[in-house]
Amino acid sequence: PFWLMRQLGLREGGKVSLRSVGMAPRGTFAMFLPRDAAFLDLAAQLGPQAFMERCMGFYSFLAEGTTITVDHDGFRYDLEVVETRPDPVICLLGHVDLEVEFEDPGGGGVRHLGAADPSPGRDPRPNPNTNPKPNPNPAPEAKEA
Repeated sequence: PFWLMRQLGLREGGKVSLRSVGMAPRGTFAMFLPRDAAFLDLAAQLGPQAFMERCMGFYSFLAEGTTITVDHDGFRYDLEVVETRPDPVICLLGHVDLEVEFEDPGGGGVRHLGAADPSPGRDPRPNPNTNPKPNPNPAPEAKEA
């Protein structure tokens, strides 16, 4: 996938050598720094459970110092992984009770979303009155092989 190639600094058609390593511990905490402040409103509207299911569903692991990309409703948001616990690399596979915090890219402090656990009755869709800025670099179109 595009996000993985970008994260690894690969070019299309490049060669990759992989090696299996031990399993990272299950994550309990992650702090992100969004590059766009509009993502903070979206994450608050989604809530921690929907954020994990919709936005983090493509990631099996998080590592401090990396950047992940979240695509939501035609918008692309980049999030720097600032801190993870209990280790600098954490696993997101299986049932994960992950406490999520976001640093404000404008220096306005930290927003805490709490642990990702089911919240019955909450509508996880973003508020239609909120208009995040479209990403000038939209996700590439899928090409048929």
